[in-house]
Amino acid sequence: MVSAIKPLLFKLILNLLSPENQSITLVDAKLIKVVALARHGNRAPNAQFPYVCPAGKAFVDDWHEPVEAKQKAALSHVGMAENGESGKFLKERYRGKGKLLPDGPYVDDGSVFFFSERMNRNIVSTLAVTQAMFPAGTGQKGFEKLRPNYVPIMTSQPFHDTMMNLPRDGPCKKK
Repeated sequence: MVSAIKPLLFKLILNLLSPENQSITLVDAKLIKVVALARHGNRAPNAQFPYVCPAGKAFVDDWHEPVEAKQKAALSHVGMAENGESGKFLKERYRGKGKLLPDGPYVDDGSVFFFSERMNRNIVSTLAVTQAMFPAGTGQKGFEKLRPNYVPIMTSQPFHDTMMNLPRDGPCKKK
C-alpha cells in the first residue's frame, strides 16, 4: 500500500511546486500551535580537558572560573545567553496583541508548556528560554515585589526516558 501512495505523493508535491500554483494564498489562516525544538547552549569543558590537552589551558581560562567549579559539561554563561536570545526571539515572534500568546503574566492554562531532558544543562537552558519569554516584572501582581513568572518545566524520569534520551534509557541501553 505504501508503494502505491509514493507516486501520488510525488505528483502532489510536483503539482504544488509548479509555477501555476505559486500564487496560492491562505485566506483566514490562523496560527494555532508552535513546536520549538532546541539543544542546550554552550557548555563548559569537561573537567578532564586541561589534563588531557594541556595546550588547551588558555581556552579553559577564558571561562573565568575553574572547570572543577561546575558539574561536568554544565551550561556556561555563554550558553545561558544563547538560550536567553532564543527565548527573546520566541517572545517577539509569538507573544503580543494578535499573536499566538497574549502579553502579560504566564498563566498555566495549557496553552504553553516546556519539556526538557533531565540533564542539568538542558533544564537550565530551558529555564533561560522561559525567563526570556516571560521576564521578571511581568508576572502576577500581589505575590512578590519583583513579579517573577514561575513557568513549570516538565522533564522525564530516570531510566524511562525513551523519547529524549533513547541511547541511555531506550532499547539500546546496556543492561
